Amino acid sequence: ANKRAFCYWGESKQAVTRCMGACVSGFAHYQDIVVPGPGKYEYFVKCITGTGEEAFLEIPVFVDTTPPVMLYVYDNTTLPGNPDVSWFTNKIRVAFLGNDSESGVSHYLVTLRERDNPSAVAIDNLVSDVLDGQPFFITFSHNGSSLVLTDGVTYRFDVRCVNHVGLKSPFMVSDGVEIDVSKAPGHCFDMVK
Repeated sequence: ANKRAFCYWGESKQAVTRCMGACVSGFAHYQDIVVPGPGKYEYFVKCITGTGEEAFLEIPVFVDTTPPVMLYVYDNTTLPGNPDVSWFTNKIRVAFLGNDSESGVSHYLVTLRERDNPSAVAIDNLVSDVLDGQPFFITFSHNGSSLVLTDGVTYRFDVRCVNHVGLKSPFMVSDGVEIDVSKAPGHCFDMVK
């Protein structure tokens, strides 16, 4: 509140009668509330100043106690006959999908690391809001710099989803994709458009 006020709360618009906190006039008020379990709840607050000014708030609350789950992480390429190999050193293809039936998936945290040397990280916790589960290319790292992949190295994705209340799934790991520039079709380097 921007003025000293008494505040009251309730579980319906008609029942905003319980004093908040210590029931004293002040600028800030809080109220601990115990809910019976996960779900959607609505609370209502009315504050009254010493001069009789009133303000009314409706506060929706969503309680979700279960983390989301990852359904899949695919790093398959479009190379015919060899979906575990990519000739690109500046981008990598991935598809992932998670599920949260309570509050829904908000975003994903994407890490790309060398499969055989997991401490060598190319992308660290990139926030992705691609939610449709369809394949797409990542062309930059978590800090916005261009992605640089090394020929002859196999990379894997570690992806987790985050729901709308901030709970995270365990990581799901892809099977890996090897970078092999020798697999690039000839027309990619023949300078003919």
